[in-house]
Amino acid sequence: MPESETLVNVSAIAILISMAPLLVVALISNKLNLGIESPIIVSTIRTFVQLSLLAYILDPIFAKGVELWWLVVGYCCLMVLLASYEGSIRSKYYIDGQFWMVLFPMFINVVVVALFAFFVVIKPEPRWDPQYVIPIVGMLLGNCINGISLALNSLFTSLVECSREVELLLSFGATSYEATARLVQEAVRNGTMPQLNSMAIIGLISIPGMMTGQILGGTSVMQAARYQILIMYFIAMCSFGVVLMEMYLGLYMCFDSRS
Repeated sequence: MPESETLVNVSAIAILISMAPLLVVALISNKLNLGIESPIIVSTIRTFVQLSLLAYILDPIFAKGVELWWLVVGYCCLMVLLASYEGSIRSKYYIDGQFWMVLFPMFINVVVVALFAFFVVIKPEPRWDPQYVIPIVGMLLGNCINGISLALNSLFTSLVECSREVELLLSFGATSYEATARLVQEAVRNGTMPQLNSMAIIGLISIPGMMTGQILGGTSVMQAARYQILIMYFIAMCSFGVVLMEMYLGLYMCFDSRS
């Protein structure tokens, strides 16, 4: 079905009009002294600039990526680096080497889940087809950032606030893993529960983003639903693996050999 029959083109004027309500929200924030008008304006501008740049970047990659697999892989690696940086700076407390501590589990889990998705489940032709690989990897990374941020913040905050409890257990001969078991369990729950909650209510209250995009693009509703189910499962696998690896790497870097 031709694109013109299924998708209404969005003009630049429509984008500008859609910004108007956010400017009103910023004015209300300023009037009420909420102090969030600056983040609202900055986030609005960043959304416009970053997504516009993304469109210009992805256009040639989608055009050439089917023949040049390394172009797709290289762009995915760049996304992993950027996601690792974002995930490493969002916690309240920061330790040396935190970027690498985030990068390693994120890279490993994204690669494993991507291989499973594209070589076992979806099987696009070719396997590195950018139309499938880049959007799905992007969704994996976006959700991993949220999970890592919540889990790291929970773990580091708990280690600081419960330091006496941890030190007491260590003095009684507990290992670092035994002394922090409760804190790790809580951090893993904090990092994974948002995704599990999302899976529990998806389809009941709202239509998720990827499914909406496919429906707007002319895909059948049933096929769009199946793709969304796959994506949610892939995200859950990746998020849980990243958070779990992250917690144990965090403990390894927070404790010395004596503990």
